Amino acid sequence: MKRLLSKIAILAAVAAITPVLNSCDEESEEWFQISVADYTIDYNIEGYWASCYDTNPVATLKLCPVVFSHTAEASDWGGSWYGFCPSCSTDNDEYPADVRWQHQWSAITGTNPAGNENGYMLACWDVRETTTEIPANPSLKIALGNGHSFKPETIRLTNSAYAYYTMLRGSDFSAPFGKDSYLKINFIGVKDGQKTGTVVANLALGNVILDQWNTTELKSLGEVDYIYCQMESSDTGAWGMNTPAYFCFDDLTFLYQDN
Repeated sequence: MKRLLSKIAILAAVAAITPVLNSCDEESEEWFQISVADYTIDYNIEGYWASCYDTNPVATLKLCPVVFSHTAEASDWGGSWYGFCPSCSTDNDEYPADVRWQHQWSAITGTNPAGNENGYMLACWDVRETTTEIPANPSLKIALGNGHSFKPETIRLTNSAYAYYTMLRGSDFSAPFGKDSYLKINFIGVKDGQKTGTVVANLALGNVILDQWNTTELKSLGEVDYIYCQMESSDTGAWGMNTPAYFCFDDLTFLYQDN
């Protein structure tokens, strides 16, 4: 892996994230790695992307050359969001169940895969999304900004602290995980409107709940126009997953040609 990563082209220009991210020049290189720490991001005092709840217009999240889906909604109950949100929060402490959602911004590790506080990506899946067919607008979608296809290679994953402690301790809406419990991410590739395959990554399996950064291979998805992610939990009811639909990732590597 170290030999592979040594060949990855790191973007020379740093993209500053604003409610609509600045355009940037893409390098004509084969290998690329998205590491959030390589980008200058406007974080708020709680450590998450300051534009996460922007609704007018909805903030666009682009880390060149990749566009990550992001949706923010306003309601009488306050703001909500789905998709991806950069975070540098280290607040991985355990909180009482009724206030955990107020501390939804951290990975359980408290740091990125490099062990520092310079950022990673938080993901929140919309549990209302259809899983029987390809959604028209997946809540967790990863694509190239120029619309070209690419070949995903690997990604680093861990649990969010919010989901981790809910699985470990339970909440008013869910029981603690046991020997038959699971939480999974399905990475689904799409090319020319058809699925290319699915890679399943376990965030929890039985009594083992992921609390470190693990690498997942995505090569079997082949060449894709985009990837989208959906989640599955053993704790699911009539309204969908009871487990918080969150995970964290960083260091997404892929092969592409800018031509």
